Amino acid sequence: MPKIRSSVVQYFHRQLGNFTIKELSKETSTALAEYLLHWGIWHLLVLERKKEAQYLLLNLDLLEKMLSNRVDWINIYRWWDSLGGEEAAMGYIAVVKESLLQLPDEKFLIQCSNVLTLAKDAFWIRLGKEIGELLFQVHSESSSPIWLKILGSLSVIYWDMGEDDKAENMMLAALKKSQLLHGKHHVAVMSLHNDLGCLYRHSKQYMKAEKHLKLALKYRILKLGENHPETLRSMNDYGYLLQSTKQYKKADSFYKRALNGREKILGFKHPDTAISLGNLATLFMDMGDLEKSDFYYQKALSSIWESMGRDHILSLTIENAYGVLLCKKQDYQKSLEYIARVYTKLKDKYGSSNPETLWCARGLSELYEKMERLADSKQLLSDSLKSACERYEDSNNEVLNIVEALVAFHCRCNDTAQVNELLNRFEQYDPQRFKIYSQN
Repeated sequence: MPKIRSSVVQYFHRQLGNFTIKELSKETSTALAEYLLHWGIWHLLVLERKKEAQYLLLNLDLLEKMLSNRVDWINIYRWWDSLGGEEAAMGYIAVVKESLLQLPDEKFLIQCSNVLTLAKDAFWIRLGKEIGELLFQVHSESSSPIWLKILGSLSVIYWDMGEDDKAENMMLAALKKSQLLHGKHHVAVMSLHNDLGCLYRHSKQYMKAEKHLKLALKYRILKLGENHPETLRSMNDYGYLLQSTKQYKKADSFYKRALNGREKILGFKHPDTAISLGNLATLFMDMGDLEKSDFYYQKALSSIWESMGRDHILSLTIENAYGVLLCKKQDYQKSLEYIARVYTKLKDKYGSSNPETLWCARGLSELYEKMERLADSKQLLSDSLKSACERYEDSNNEVLNIVEALVAFHCRCNDTAQVNELLNRFEQYDPQRFKIYSQN
């Protein structure tokens, strides 16, 4: 088989993704050359037949190598983004449905796992959910390594959708099977421990979260080293737990270790680096150092916009948080420009009941109140509660977060009747959270 020169590989890589490539690992570059040649994708690209190239990429064996390398991950995300993002990748669902008419082989499951990993990391929730649930109908009792990886990705997608209970049950089942298959300290097991820790932190079960996150960090350092991207993720996630429990100095230390490693290994223009910068910004905001917070938010936005574009959900999340900071700095008009734009984008793309949309709605409502637009503030929270209750159970954390914001609003307005009405319905699900309002 003839070889394709490295410069030609990079040229076609740019053509496929329509962006300037800075770094592609040697292993991936070699595999990409073989792939382009084998499938003739480079002919299609020369002829600008992108749809046909896209079809071949749905069966991309190279995905696994690229997705295991966080530098290459951003490259393959950009490929798909240039071809239409999640909508383009949805074509893979037809491939899955057709394959499930027969008993899928291991190679097909590996491809599905790769696509699910991409969907999970890119926050392509609809794609991940549909593929994962199709597979779950056939393989729910399987304990093969590749199926456990699929189960782990699907559980994170459920978490992103706000279905914490389903995500927890799926993660625990995958963890138990993975421990039996690999042993307690395998890196695949640590990945599930880390995801469980993050889920428990999100639901404010901090003791459970600490147990899983510390274990994942310990064995990732031992088995992968301090500067491996997955170890750096554990450092960042453990820092987030420390921040959530107001251990700010310790959180600062872990965040900066993660940031230094990510800048060194992944570079500045990478979403993982942007996440570390954004977390430092929120930390300094919690500590009351608004100028330092502003500095890190500006860097985080620069990083995420360069790597993912301005309208990706990670970009919108950081932009919304920056709007909250501007509100704290009493720059209300500029804050409104950011938060209102983000809310509109999230609502249009993900719907009014998506967890990120609901979080943004709470921030926008608070801003309206500070701008003395009380009617707008109340209406936004009321609409958000209605949307959340239509999608989730009353006991769901997304519902209770909106309820708490609405109760606090009515307390500030001295509307006792509304406060009591909300407490009568929701207090039973989290008495500790609403205790302060009951006493008042």
